[in-house]
Amino acid sequence: MNLAALREYTHLVKRVRSAVSEDREARLGLHEITAAGKIYEFMQVVLGSGAPRRVLLSAGIHGDELAGVEALCEWLESHAYMKFLYRWDITMLPCLNPWGYEHGTRENGDGRDLNREFNSSRPPQEVLFVQSVLQQRFDLSLELHGDEDSAGYYLYETVQPGADIGHRVLEQIRTVMPVNLDTTIDAKSADGGVIARPLEPGTHSWWPMARYGFAQGIPCSLTLEAGQSPLQRQVQAHLQAIEAALGLCS
Repeated sequence: MNLAALREYTHLVKRVRSAVSEDREARLGLHEITAAGKIYEFMQVVLGSGAPRRVLLSAGIHGDELAGVEALCEWLESHAYMKFLYRWDITMLPCLNPWGYEHGTRENGDGRDLNREFNSSRPPQEVLFVQSVLQQRFDLSLELHGDEDSAGYYLYETVQPGADIGHRVLEQIRTVMPVNLDTTIDAKSADGGVIARPLEPGTHSWWPMARYGFAQGIPCSLTLEAGQSPLQRQVQAHLQAIEAALGLCS
């Protein structure tokens, strides 16, 4: 991990471009967005083609959460995804908030928390692009986050009734990072590290990405939260979660 290069978005694009160039089946799309007067190349990576199941991996919607972005880069650079291509078509959005990533802020350049804007009447352009991606069919969505206030790993689960993916994913995290077993996490009821999101939006004034994805037909979305820990341990926990989820949902 090149710590000196963290927060340099252009370096991040170079890393992803280099990793994609090593696999002729991989494709990188770059889409210009403008944030706080600066133009960024918004990245979309597609791995594989024709597999029966489709997964969306995303990170960096909160720009101050580095571990998810780094985990997706390392997973891509190590070609760890290749063993899943027989079963999964993989779409990656490595960094959803380029301005926030560069400046170390949760919000984007307009001061908006992108993960609160998915039912906005005027969504930020970052959200508009993600919404366009979510018009495609996906069987699984994994969103990589971090929570420096949590003593361990936990996740939000947005799934069809009867599915219990979250607890099984967390079972495979324990060797890397403790699971947060508090009954209340982030002011929400939790069961063994899993916070179940209601499937109906109810009176919620805002939608996160997972809620929007579910409304578009994604049957299983996991929002993965790495707890307080050195950055590389957070990265390893996220990598373990990705491998666990793809294996369990195959």
